[in-house]
Amino acid sequence: MAVDPLVGETWAAVRAVELAGQHGWDKVIFETDSLLLFEDVTLVDRSPCWKIADLIPLLRAAFGLHPDWSLSWISRKLNNQAHLLAQWAARAHVSGTFNSSSIPLHILLCDSNILP
Repeated sequence: MAVDPLVGETWAAVRAVELAGQHGWDKVIFETDSLLLFEDVTLVDRSPCWKIADLIPLLRAAFGLHPDWSLSWISRKLNNQAHLLAQWAARAHVSGTFNSSSIPLHILLCDSNILP
């Protein structure tokens, strides 16, 4: 089943804020490389994209309830590890919580200077 990247990124954000709330985390910085998602959540006077219009109020409400939570936009060029991890998880049919030792080393170290 193919998922639109914007819809997938938005659902991931919804799940992330749910988890942060369940764990009682007070100070959290959420990052997205989707400028559209970032703007739809943070620019409250703007109507969100129709594809994610039902999810944006959930995110806006979560950030409203948690003033020390923030959403930041990060360039995809600086977010390589997240994309490699998502690709690996989709190919390996991995979801939910899992042990980080199962993540391939090239993914874990992709943003470091350790690998050539």
